[in-house]
Amino acid sequence: MNILVTGATGCLGGATARRLAAAAHAVTGSGRDVTKGAALAADGVTFARADLTDRSAMAALAARHEIIIHAGGLSSAWGRREEFMRANVEPTRFLAEATRAAGGRFIFVSSPSIYFDFTDRYRIDSDEAPAPRPVNAYAQSKLIAERLVREASAHGLDAAIVRPRAIFGAGDTALMPRLLRAAARGRLPLIDGGRATIDLTYVDNVADVLIAAALHPAGLNGRAYNVSNGEPISVVDLMRAVVDGLGLKTRLIPIAFPLAYAAAAAMEAVANLSPSRPEPVLTRYTVGVLGKSQTLSIDRARSELGWTPRVSLRDGIERTLSAWRAAHA
Repeated sequence: MNILVTGATGCLGGATARRLAAAAHAVTGSGRDVTKGAALAADGVTFARADLTDRSAMAALAARHEIIIHAGGLSSAWGRREEFMRANVEPTRFLAEATRAAGGRFIFVSSPSIYFDFTDRYRIDSDEAPAPRPVNAYAQSKLIAERLVREASAHGLDAAIVRPRAIFGAGDTALMPRLLRAAARGRLPLIDGGRATIDLTYVDNVADVLIAAALHPAGLNGRAYNVSNGEPISVVDLMRAVVDGLGLKTRLIPIAFPLAYAAAAAMEAVANLSPSRPEPVLTRYTVGVLGKSQTLSIDRARSELGWTPRVSLRDGIERTLSAWRAAHA
């Protein structure tokens, strides 16, 4: 199969492209980082230097491939709305259109942040309605992009939406690095004592489900699949696993949710006063993610795609910590 993976110079896109190449598929990985592109090429992935916002370049790439795994985009708890629209919405629109015109298959990587509403929610089903109001611009952009994919599917596009929860692993630039840097500073806040239960997903498990969807023999009909490791963990247990795994003497400091939320709101207000709008140390969304429980049901991905997480949460955390130790030796 001729397969295009967008965002292949990122953590998830790179893992997916390499797995496909190892399975002898003709895979092209797009991205902007030529150094990471060279590493992809060394692993058998054809690298295409292309910016997601370059409509003509990306549409031309899409037209040459039977399957598009759209893992590229902007993922952050902070940023300007227009940046998320430009990086997450518009590329999804024209890539889905180009794939439909070529008669191909489109796998879109979305986010369960579309469900987040600052309440505890457990085993969220893939068909459950999103929060009435998106929690931030990132969640809003993913929700809009999902609707575009569904509209294209209603007009003939063979598509699926995959929502992985809190991806981590070697090469991750979002979740674990922030946690590890905070732990290395010697203090970690535990919002409401770290009692919240959360889901995480090791990157190789997400790559597996994307490939399962991409190569599924039946039509996908715009179906959505919530994905995680299926092993909910409390925030305090996650923090302890990181601290103990690195041999750190980090203090875990309990902080009440209202106090943490108020502090984050103040930090955001200060950041918004700056023309550059730098990301605050703490955002209200981050406080919510660490202070409120959210777990997903992965039953649909198991039953319809024949997928199951093959790397346990424990092994995934150890692999991630090993990579961190090696990089900081």
